[in-house]
Amino acid sequence: MFENHKVLLDACLAHGGLAGELCIVNQTQKHVMKAIITLAALLFTAPAFAQSKTDSEIIALSKKRVQWLLAGNLDSLKNLYDENSITVHTNGLIKTAAEHFEDIRQGRPTYKSIDIKENTVREFGNTAILIGKGVFNIAMNGQAMTYNMVYTEVYQKKNGQWKLISRQASTAQ
Repeated sequence: MFENHKVLLDACLAHGGLAGELCIVNQTQKHVMKAIITLAALLFTAPAFAQSKTDSEIIALSKKRVQWLLAGNLDSLKNLYDENSITVHTNGLIKTAAEHFEDIRQGRPTYKSIDIKENTVREFGNTAILIGKGVFNIAMNGQAMTYNMVYTEVYQKKNGQWKLISRQASTAQ
């Protein structure tokens, strides 16, 4: 690295006089600007990639929830959902936890595939809100349907464990 600087310095000095000094100043400014731009890029992009422990936990739980829906794993879903949770479906139906689990048990709907496109978490003390987007392929009464959805999942930490207390889904454009 220093050899490159020496070559540039020698080239600038070869110009001699004021031209050589301006060349040195110009080269120094270029290196300082590159360093500033690199530092700024690191400072402004690092927070965008950083996730808190809570963010990671909630995103992982939401992904597990999807896996359990696809597998029809009611025991794991019941452990995740708070017994008083409310689910608001894209068609406007509001279901208690018990009603939601009964629908899953009876295959209303049957989840064929779920492709999560993005998830964002905001933490408010012992409550975390996940906002996500995804493509949900389901079958209802033998009819295949695909929904582009935006959804909100609200989790609350109870006795050291995150519980899903509310979920609402809407179709996205």
